[in-house]
Amino acid sequence: MSPRATFRLWSATKRITMALLVIWLLLNVLGAWFARDLDRLMAIGFPIDFWIAAQGMLPLYLLIIVVYVFAMERMESRHVDSDLSAGDDDTETS
Repeated sequence: MSPRATFRLWSATKRITMALLVIWLLLNVLGAWFARDLDRLMAIGFPIDFWIAAQGMLPLYLLIIVVYVFAMERMESRHVDSDLSAGDDDTETS
């Protein structure tokens, strides 16, 4: 992979990582922020904020990981394909 393609891939990787970290942070902060408001609601004898803290965040964390994996696979394949096609063009003109 050329240095320019590597730089583009690394820049895209940093962007997706930072975006998903911001989403993760918002989920954690907003869940705790609204916990008192949700304390009035009950589910199976327990306050709903307990269920969100104990069970509700885990699928969201898993979703963040799945989104990261798919995004990285897509970006890497796109950059590798563009690098290979650029390499093919160089060999044809030589």
